[in-house]
Amino acid sequence: MNTTIIPKHHIKYLGVYIDESCSFLYHASMAASQGNQVLGSFNFLRHQSGGIPAHVAHHLAFTALLPVMFWASQAWWSGTPMVTSTLKRTYNTIARLITGLHYNTRLTKLLTLAHLPPMEAYLDYLSLRFAI
Repeated sequence: MNTTIIPKHHIKYLGVYIDESCSFLYHASMAASQGNQVLGSFNFLRHQSGGIPAHVAHHLAFTALLPVMFWASQAWWSGTPMVTSTLKRTYNTIARLITGLHYNTRLTKLLTLAHLPPMEAYLDYLSLRFAI
């Protein structure tokens, strides 16, 4: 019985992907992918038979979507722009889902109308709340 261990560039531990350089770029891409999967389900609800109201979409985003994307953010959030760039696309899509606005809407107005904080501020809040 010959079993070999294949080396990998990342491991998954308690839901967090840890890569060999500890940059968490792979984790950010996987979190954005999981967020997009849940977002696909919400898109179906939003456009089905009249859709759901904006306040319900906002509630679903904060209770079902953002916890999936920002799972264990206290471990991987360090404020680096490389990590946030992959997550921002999905975060902005969440704001568009809530508001129903077009892609050319300015992000500051989009986040304000969706009642979402800037993603970096929200991640800092989660880290601070965890530390307290």
